[in-house]
Amino acid sequence: EVTLLAAPTPAPGYGLRARKLIEESLSSLGVTVRAGVRVSEVADGAVLLSDNDWISAELVAWAAGPRASELTAQIPAARDSLGRLLVDGYLRAGTPGVWAAGDSACAKVDATHSSVMSCQQAGPQGRRAGENAAAVALGHRPRAYRQALYLTCLALGERGGLLTCGFERDTVLA
Repeated sequence: EVTLLAAPTPAPGYGLRARKLIEESLSSLGVTVRAGVRVSEVADGAVLLSDNDWISAELVAWAAGPRASELTAQIPAARDSLGRLLVDGYLRAGTPGVWAAGDSACAKVDATHSSVMSCQQAGPQGRRAGENAAAVALGHRPRAYRQALYLTCLALGERGGLLTCGFERDTVLA
């Protein structure tokens, strides 16, 4: 038996259509979802919820969301609320010779949106950051990072996965 505690809801960063598919997938896998509650205390064999309800638990796995690696603290540069280094359009981290990509970089993908922590953004960023670091080391100009599509995917266990497009993460492609 698996219970997912989600505050405020499972997959809050996804749009309504995508969230509905995620919730249906969890249900089909036998996962009980308790939305709108937080963990107040973890005890031996039980968890106290914010609504004062106790649920039994043989195993508690705490997933509090993404954060950048603590290694970024060694770099004297500005960060976002997730600890990611703020990078310019070339993926430079504000410290000479430092380039960042993936979960360690907060890269703007347009005038108002930043990349999310996912492999769909990390791969292209890593490639461009590496190319730019090498180019500058060889005396060439770096090239700007551009993200052609804003895709996110989510593994859904035996149900497969979910692929969305767009910043609202609600245009379901597959």
